Amino acid sequence: MNDDVRPSGKMDEAATWYARLNAPDCSAEDRQRLSEWRKANTRNEAAWQGILAADRRMDAVASHPMIADMIRDARSLPPVSADASGQERGGEASFTSSRRSFAGWQYGIAAALTLAVGLGGLAVWNRMNSPARDAVQIADVTSYTTTIGETRLVTLADGSRITLDTDSAIEVPQWKDRRIVHLTKGRAFFEVAKDAAHPFVVESDGKSVEALGTSFTVRDEGKAYSVALLEGRVKVDLGMAGARSTILAPGDTLSLMGKTVAVRHQDADRLSGWLNGRLTFEQQPLGTIVAEMNRYSARHIVLADPELETQKFSGTFTLDGSDALIRALDAYGIARVLRRSSTEVVLGAQ
Repeated sequence: MNDDVRPSGKMDEAATWYARLNAPDCSAEDRQRLSEWRKANTRNEAAWQGILAADRRMDAVASHPMIADMIRDARSLPPVSADASGQERGGEASFTSSRRSFAGWQYGIAAALTLAVGLGGLAVWNRMNSPARDAVQIADVTSYTTTIGETRLVTLADGSRITLDTDSAIEVPQWKDRRIVHLTKGRAFFEVAKDAAHPFVVESDGKSVEALGTSFTVRDEGKAYSVALLEGRVKVDLGMAGARSTILAPGDTLSLMGKTVAVRHQDADRLSGWLNGRLTFEQQPLGTIVAEMNRYSARHIVLADPELETQKFSGTFTLDGSDALIRALDAYGIARVLRRSSTEVVLGAQ
């Protein structure tokens, strides 16, 4: 292995921090700077949590040839000047001070950890020329979940990236000819790495979305299912008797409510607004709006009056904007707060 294993990107910065933290000469100053780096922005903290998850999986992957090779070869690397100070420079952390040297093996450990995150524990995308090796090999199903109010970025072994929305879950099973991901709960955004030989398919309760080099979201809430296409092209199969597959173009959305299918054009930005931290509603029932806002908060809004459920409302709110919604409903004379607690806010009609 002659590849440069020095880290790059947020996940790689976190891996380098991990190596620094576990170095024999790690100081209190190092630990303080790590704390400051984690608090600098949410991407840093998410990357650090990913490295901790990889650390918990390292026992399972340590014997994998790719991981073992990286660590063994890295031990022969010369020292590299760095202190992992974590100071932001143009959005990236700086690791260039000459205060002390990082041993080459520490970068190897960092790279191995980063790879473990990308592999989802045991996934290996084999790009060998031999047809017998041209396949994805994953030993076990790997699961990823988010809690209420949390989003999470997952990088798969083929380079595809998945952003999990709040209270969502996916499973990555063994890959063979197709790259299959199961959406078992909630919503996720998929940025698919191009590989025509291995189609990328998102399956959910009998429905599927097949893509090649595409960015799209899929949501499955049991009674409601939707797909929003941002880039590329997807084929949606709803798994319904007599139903044909639907090809979506960029900007298109497909929704399934019960047995009613609707395809809308230039609506994808609205349905994918959560990726930018916002939720947009256009003349939707308050019952629907409240249910969506409640997905992102441990304290739920409760509509005490049935007529409020069907009251139409429009607005754009941040993911944690439940309080802003409550204030807006009060300002427009639609609803008022009847009572509050740590777990719910009950609204009644004005």
